[in-house]
Amino acid sequence: MTEQKKKLVAQLNELGIILMLIRKWRSIHCVKDLEYDLDDLFIFELLQRDPGLLGSQVAKALGKSPSSISDKLERFNTLGFVRMGAAEDERRKPLALTESGERQLQNMRSEQLWFAPAEIIHSLSETGLETLSANLEKLIGSANKIINQQF
Repeated sequence: MTEQKKKLVAQLNELGIILMLIRKWRSIHCVKDLEYDLDDLFIFELLQRDPGLLGSQVAKALGKSPSSISDKLERFNTLGFVRMGAAEDERRKPLALTESGERQLQNMRSEQLWFAPAEIIHSLSETGLETLSANLEKLIGSANKIINQQF
Protein backbone atom coordinates (compact mmCIF):
# COMPACT_ATOMS: atom_id res chain seq x y z
CA MET A 1 0.00 0.00 0.00
CA THR A 2 1.38 3.42 -0.91
CA GLU A 3 2.08 6.06 1.72
CA GLN A 4 -0.84 8.12 0.43
CA LYS A 5 -3.21 5.18 0.81
CA LYS A 6 -1.88 4.52 4.33
CA LYS A 7 -2.53 8.16 5.19
CA LEU A 8 -6.07 7.90 3.85
CA VAL A 9 -6.75 4.75 5.86
CA ALA A 10 -5.58 6.58 8.98
CA GLN A 11 -7.76 9.60 8.12
CA LEU A 12 -10.81 7.44 7.49
CA ASN A 13 -10.23 5.56 10.74
CA GLU A 14 -9.93 8.90 12.58
CA LEU A 15 -13.14 10.04 10.92
CA GLY A 16 -14.79 6.79 12.02
CA ILE A 17 -13.77 7.49 15.61
CA ILE A 18 -15.11 11.04 15.36
CA LEU A 19 -18.39 9.70 13.97
CA MET A 20 -18.57 7.24 16.86
CA LEU A 21 -18.09 10.09 19.35
CA ILE A 22 -20.81 12.14 17.67
CA ARG A 23 -23.18 9.14 17.64
CA LYS A 24 -22.37 8.47 21.30
CA TRP A 25 -23.18 12.08 22.15
CA ARG A 26 -26.42 11.82 20.17
CA SER A 27 -27.32 8.56 21.91
CA ILE A 28 -27.00 10.31 25.28
CA HIS A 29 -28.83 13.49 24.30
CA CYS A 30 -31.30 12.28 21.66
CA VAL A 31 -34.04 9.69 21.34
CA LYS A 32 -32.64 6.17 21.36
CA ASP A 33 -33.99 4.23 18.44
CA LEU A 34 -31.35 1.58 17.73
CA GLU A 35 -31.64 -1.99 18.96
CA TYR A 36 -27.88 -2.18 19.61
CA ASP A 37 -25.54 0.45 20.97
CA LEU A 38 -21.97 1.40 20.08
CA ASP A 39 -20.54 -0.87 22.77
CA ASP A 40 -22.32 -3.79 21.11
CA LEU A 41 -20.91 -2.81 17.73
CA PHE A 42 -17.43 -2.49 19.22
CA ILE A 43 -17.71 -5.94 20.83
CA PHE A 44 -18.71 -7.51 17.53
CA GLU A 45 -15.90 -5.67 15.71
CA LEU A 46 -13.34 -6.86 18.28
CA LEU A 47 -14.48 -10.47 18.07
CA GLN A 48 -14.41 -10.41 14.28
CA ARG A 49 -10.86 -9.04 14.23
CA ASP A 50 -9.53 -11.13 17.12
CA PRO A 51 -11.47 -14.37 17.62
CA GLY A 52 -10.47 -16.07 20.85
CA LEU A 53 -10.46 -12.95 23.02
CA LEU A 54 -11.58 -13.38 26.61
CA GLY A 55 -14.39 -11.38 28.15
CA SER A 56 -11.89 -9.54 30.34
CA GLN A 57 -9.95 -8.46 27.25
CA VAL A 58 -13.12 -7.20 25.59
CA ALA A 59 -14.02 -5.29 28.76
CA LYS A 60 -10.55 -3.75 28.94
CA ALA A 61 -10.75 -2.64 25.30
CA LEU A 62 -14.08 -0.95 26.08
CA GLY A 63 -12.78 0.57 29.31
CA LYS A 64 -15.46 -1.23 31.33
CA SER A 65 -15.47 -3.78 34.10
CA PRO A 66 -15.63 -7.46 33.11
CA SER A 67 -18.88 -7.88 35.06
CA SER A 68 -20.55 -5.11 33.03
CA ILE A 69 -19.65 -6.85 29.77
CA SER A 70 -20.44 -10.43 30.83
CA ASP A 71 -24.21 -9.84 30.65
CA LYS A 72 -23.89 -8.57 27.08
CA LEU A 73 -21.72 -11.52 26.10
CA GLU A 74 -24.18 -13.98 27.66
CA ARG A 75 -27.03 -12.30 25.78
CA PHE A 76 -25.11 -12.49 22.50
CA ASN A 77 -24.34 -16.14 23.21
CA THR A 78 -28.03 -16.87 23.90
CA LEU A 79 -29.01 -15.09 20.68
CA GLY A 80 -26.49 -17.22 18.78
CA PHE A 81 -24.21 -14.32 17.80
CA VAL A 82 -21.23 -15.26 19.97
CA ARG A 83 -19.73 -18.68 20.64
CA MET A 84 -18.07 -19.25 23.98
CA GLY A 85 -15.33 -21.83 23.90
CA ALA A 86 -14.77 -24.50 26.52
CA ALA A 87 -12.87 -23.67 29.70
CA GLU A 88 -13.10 -24.82 33.28
CA ASP A 89 -13.10 -21.25 34.53
CA GLU A 90 -16.08 -19.29 33.16
CA ARG A 91 -13.90 -16.18 32.90
CA ARG A 92 -11.38 -17.92 30.63
CA LYS A 93 -13.76 -18.91 27.81
CA PRO A 94 -12.48 -17.75 24.42
CA LEU A 95 -15.07 -15.84 22.40
CA ALA A 96 -15.81 -15.79 18.68
CA LEU A 97 -18.54 -14.55 16.39
CA THR A 98 -20.80 -17.18 14.84
CA GLU A 99 -22.01 -16.93 11.24
CA SER A 100 -25.16 -15.37 12.64
CA GLY A 101 -22.98 -12.92 14.56
CA GLU A 102 -21.13 -12.01 11.36
CA ARG A 103 -24.47 -11.25 9.66
CA GLN A 104 -25.59 -9.22 12.67
CA LEU A 105 -22.35 -7.24 12.54
CA GLN A 106 -23.08 -6.34 8.92
CA ASN A 107 -26.57 -5.17 9.95
CA MET A 108 -25.15 -3.16 12.83
CA ARG A 109 -22.58 -1.54 10.56
CA SER A 110 -25.27 -0.41 8.15
CA GLU A 111 -27.43 0.91 11.01
CA GLN A 112 -24.49 2.82 12.44
CA LEU A 113 -23.33 4.12 9.04
CA TRP A 114 -20.14 2.16 9.61
CA PHE A 115 -17.74 1.75 6.71
CA ALA A 116 -14.60 -0.09 5.74
CA PRO A 117 -11.88 2.42 4.74
CA ALA A 118 -9.94 -0.01 2.57
CA GLU A 119 -12.96 -0.62 0.33
CA ILE A 120 -13.29 3.10 -0.34
CA ILE A 121 -9.59 3.70 -0.96
CA HIS A 122 -8.96 0.84 -3.38
CA SER A 123 -11.69 2.06 -5.70
CA LEU A 124 -10.24 5.57 -6.18
CA SER A 125 -7.78 6.94 -8.76
CA GLU A 126 -4.72 8.97 -7.68
CA THR A 127 -6.65 12.20 -8.30
CA GLY A 128 -9.56 10.84 -6.29
CA LEU A 129 -7.22 9.92 -3.46
CA GLU A 130 -5.75 13.44 -3.36
CA THR A 131 -9.22 15.02 -3.40
CA LEU A 132 -10.46 12.67 -0.68
CA SER A 133 -7.41 13.36 1.48
CA ALA A 134 -7.82 17.15 1.22
CA ASN A 135 -11.53 16.96 2.01
CA LEU A 136 -11.00 14.58 4.92
CA GLU A 137 -8.48 16.95 6.47
CA LYS A 138 -11.09 19.74 6.32
CA LEU A 139 -13.84 17.46 7.63
CA ILE A 140 -11.74 16.13 10.51
CA GLY A 141 -10.74 19.68 11.44
CA SER A 142 -14.38 20.81 11.45
CA ALA A 143 -15.51 17.73 13.38
CA ASN A 144 -12.81 18.28 16.01
CA LYS A 145 -14.00 21.88 16.48
CA ILE A 146 -17.59 20.66 16.98
CA ILE A 147 -16.47 17.97 19.42
CA ASN A 148 -14.44 20.47 21.41
CA GLN A 149 -17.51 22.71 21.67
CA GLN A 150 -19.79 19.83 22.72
CA PHE A 151 -17.50 18.18 25.28
